[in-house]
Amino acid sequence: MHRLTQAILRDRLTPAQATATRERIEAILAASNPRDSGNPGTWPRWARLMPHLLAADLAATANRSLRWLACYACGYLIARGDTRSSYDLAGNLCPQWRERFGSDDDTALEIAHLLAWALQGLGRYAEARDLEQDILPRSRRVLGDDHQNTLVYANSLANGMRALGEVQAARDLDQDTLERRRRVLGDDHPDTLGSANNLAIGLYELGEVQAARDLDQDTLGRRRRVLGADHPSTLRSVNNLAADLRLLGEAGNQS
Repeated sequence: MHRLTQAILRDRLTPAQATATRERIEAILAASNPRDSGNPGTWPRWARLMPHLLAADLAATANRSLRWLACYACGYLIARGDTRSSYDLAGNLCPQWRERFGSDDDTALEIAHLLAWALQGLGRYAEARDLEQDILPRSRRVLGDDHQNTLVYANSLANGMRALGEVQAARDLDQDTLERRRRVLGDDHPDTLGSANNLAIGLYELGEVQAARDLDQDTLGRRRRVLGADHPSTLRSVNNLAADLRLLGEAGNQS
């Protein structure tokens, strides 16, 4: 709808009608959440939804489901490679949601994490690490140590620390996250396999190459079975295992 038409319609609504209309629009938007924003199969739906979502007053909404939709949207933007737009959206919403709902609110925690994720993508690793160091203890306190979101934030913090050369601290956090994900999600869950992959990177960087090789071998086999041979995560495991084997002088032994 043209902006002039929108303005004319808004001017003709009473305050009560305007509030009711806004609430209905927010409910419709929230119900349209494609979710699974990292899956390219959902991206056409996201592309159609984004103009309508960005036209909503996301900073002011009290609709929790709409706030979660905005979080998924930031994840979609990062997944499709538009890190700058995700940074702009999360950077606008994060301080306003923290002020309105408190820094311990689950949507405030998530949008802060997405802001940190975008900062990592922009190479601003120290800022991302500092933000994740604030998020993780809040999530542990509010959601619990084993909550899925808490483990996502722990994984992201470890990535940030590793990027800054804090390899031992990252390795220890990855070990803890992997053990928790194995217990909560199971050995073959994609998130568990992601933690195994990250721990193997830490082991490799600390010179524990044989341990990294064994973990990468196991992760590759599980990813092939769970995700398929051509999945990007599986191919990353192939690459990581090949690096281990080369350093161990076993370049011809990859399977």
